[in-house]
Amino acid sequence: PPVQQILLWGKGVQKYLSAILTDLLEEDAGGFAAALFLGDRDVLPDQVKRDFGRLGISHILALSGMHLTVVTGFAGALGRRIGRRWGTGFSIGVAILYMIISGFTPSVTRAGIMLLICMFLKIFGKGSDSFTNLGIAVCTILLCSPGAARDVGLLLSFWGVLAVLLYNQAT
Repeated sequence: PPVQQILLWGKGVQKYLSAILTDLLEEDAGGFAAALFLGDRDVLPDQVKRDFGRLGISHILALSGMHLTVVTGFAGALGRRIGRRWGTGFSIGVAILYMIISGFTPSVTRAGIMLLICMFLKIFGKGSDSFTNLGIAVCTILLCSPGAARDVGLLLSFWGVLAVLLYNQAT
């Protein structure tokens, strides 16, 4: 099916980019960068995996909305050099590519949908509401994959973002 082909292509891109990072930064640093930014833990040295596990911080290596935000923010900064609209378009492309590379994990997909809504509205000169974006993102994920309602990553992502939004609104 086309979805599996897209996911396989994304895994291939992930492995290709991991190889580039490993070559550029050498094995240890490159493996860490590939795990942190691309979610490819296969190139992470075993000692580092054990250290992260012992410290109880291996969740840092799980791709999340934070990772997507950092990567698209960097892409946006690069893209602004070619113009505001082109830069936003470049960020949209990077966000979609990152969601594919991540295998459409629920937290990255939630963040990606919210980010894409904001960017498309920005292109058309409209404002957006974070609560509405969060609702649209979660509903879209659940319509496409009803089983995602049982995914702890999606639940933590949704409730975490909702809590931050409510806190920001209260302050």
